[in-house]
Amino acid sequence: MRGRKKWLALFLAVVMCLGAVYSDAFVWQTEAATGTGKTIEASEIDSYGSQLTAEQKAVYDKLVDYYIGEDGFAVQKEADFVYEVNGELVYDTAAEVGNRAVELAFYAAFAFQRDYPQIFWTSGVGIGYSYSYATNSEDVTKYGLNSVVVQLTPSYTVTSAELATYEEGVNAAVTEIYNSVPVGSSVYLYYKAIHDWICKKASYHDAAASTPSSYPRAFTSQPLFDGNEEDNQVVCEGYSEAYKILCDQLRMQKGIPLESMTVVGTGGIGTEAGAHMWNYVQMPDQKWYGVDATWDDQKDNTYYNYFLCGRKSVGFYNEATATYPTFQEDHLPDGNLSADGSVQFNYPDVATYGYGGYYFVSTKLNLSDKIGIKFVVSLDEIISDSDFMKITVGDNTTNVLVSDATQEMSSVAGKMCHVFACRLNAKEMAKEIQVQMVVGGVAHGTPITYSAKKYGDAILGYAEGTFEKEKTLVRAMLNYGGYAQVFFDNATSGLANEGLYSETNDPVLTSAAPDLNAYAGSSTQISNSAGLDLEGTTLVLESETELRMYFTLDSGKDLNDYTFQIAQTGKILTTGYSDEKKQYYVSIPNIKATELQKMYDVTIKTTSDTEVAKVRYGALSYVKQILDGAADSSLIENKKVQCKNLVKALYLYNQAALTYIGATEG
Repeated sequence: MRGRKKWLALFLAVVMCLGAVYSDAFVWQTEAATGTGKTIEASEIDSYGSQLTAEQKAVYDKLVDYYIGEDGFAVQKEADFVYEVNGELVYDTAAEVGNRAVELAFYAAFAFQRDYPQIFWTSGVGIGYSYSYATNSEDVTKYGLNSVVVQLTPSYTVTSAELATYEEGVNAAVTEIYNSVPVGSSVYLYYKAIHDWICKKASYHDAAASTPSSYPRAFTSQPLFDGNEEDNQVVCEGYSEAYKILCDQLRMQKGIPLESMTVVGTGGIGTEAGAHMWNYVQMPDQKWYGVDATWDDQKDNTYYNYFLCGRKSVGFYNEATATYPTFQEDHLPDGNLSADGSVQFNYPDVATYGYGGYYFVSTKLNLSDKIGIKFVVSLDEIISDSDFMKITVGDNTTNVLVSDATQEMSSVAGKMCHVFACRLNAKEMAKEIQVQMVVGGVAHGTPITYSAKKYGDAILGYAEGTFEKEKTLVRAMLNYGGYAQVFFDNATSGLANEGLYSETNDPVLTSAAPDLNAYAGSSTQISNSAGLDLEGTTLVLESETELRMYFTLDSGKDLNDYTFQIAQTGKILTTGYSDEKKQYYVSIPNIKATELQKMYDVTIKTTSDTEVAKVRYGALSYVKQILDGAADSSLIENKKVQCKNLVKALYLYNQAALTYIGATEG
């Protein structure tokens, strides 16, 4: 797991009493603080320093003045920082003075180190304090706090030359990042440019995560800015601190309003969970979002699963749980900055959903419509119509533009969302679908993987009495998909209907043949001299459910001499040509599951409006033909059986869809 520093204060308590009346004493203190920081609303938190009491903040501000130059970089100091206090004799015991000093200084010092990670070579805090005391005539002794000494303890030595090189490296990175973003761009592109620069520059230091004491530099941002291109290895702290430093410097040097906090907590879930550090950043909507450049930086690519994400944003797939954990599940902030947990800070509330331009709201399986899955996505204003969702099914990839997506009100998101549809062939119900948003030419995150079978199995997995209407339809649909896979020899090692039925209860194998006489097709050739000959009608099932009528033309005849019109709707059908059959055809494509029983009357006319032929046909006409034994004579006997099973499964799917629609509408 990505590690974080252990904040240690390694000082022994030493008391030096130098006198009796109004004498001074000095103590190095390591015990836990008994006080706390200031309690404020999460909406007011924008830094660690914002959570301090007024007196703690006064120490914090002096630390900033002492260690941070006007350019925002650290200034090395040989002497420890000393904060003078009023010395009022208001405490009853020396222990109370000590508690007061610790409470005052520990919070200030730890907040300072977190808000200013350019003090990168320090790993802990030592607190010293001096106090006075006096005994009155009634032999009552009172104590007062005179000063607090803060010692930022180094984890390794840094020379002034190395510090100068570090500053040069940060400035060079700021210039590079600033120049890579078009002038006038939103802060979104600057946050992204910082993220990408760090992911490109850094590599994760696995050895340091295992043995921290051997690699103290890896727990800082120094390797990313020290000019040594052969050693850019850091752990999560290096990523997180570099991100904040670049945000701060782009704000100071270039006026880009970037706000970032480093976050201490636990990353991962289950047995993979461990100490981790990442960032929160604030966007123009005044909401805070998560950024984890460490996890987005993978050896093979830079990802965006953890860029500007919200609590419900989906992360990487977790094999142990077989889920996609959300950001709030695998990033748990705890705010403990001291080794003993006594110095506790809080963080701003993170937005519910990610800002990265979009978030997936829900996924829907088309039950009674055309077979497929709909991906419901919430798009932010930074998404343009030319951005798109990349949908991959097997070896085929389709890009669906934002401008081509439909929109609907989502009760989940409570807003209008875009809907990207992925149409599936029956034989593809068990195939994995990978979807990924591409924004500004950049593919965001790893693809979300889904399938019609996975969705269907999820519905079937609900307890008895839940989704009963849907379960009947899902079984029929998956059964149809399984038989399509078998007939078309498509990925038969994992069938859509696997485990649904046995040979003794599968309705395709056990139910009686349906009476489909009402769907018998017909064709009438009115004129045998019209130059057009009807060859037959069929149903295409390998791709979409499509009804086709084939015909040939006499020599010298042209397609433009004829029109093909559906009598029921008046729609003029377009023509195509089959290289396999060497015949022309017209088709009725994308027939819904609930429309398979429809019959279509197609009239063929010449340009002079002379009717030359009529065809009455429907999807179930084809089913009747096959079940009556009219399968393609070229098929081997085994395939003829598979074809009968396929069309019967299609019929049962149609009946289940009609029942579902009736039950839903009723």
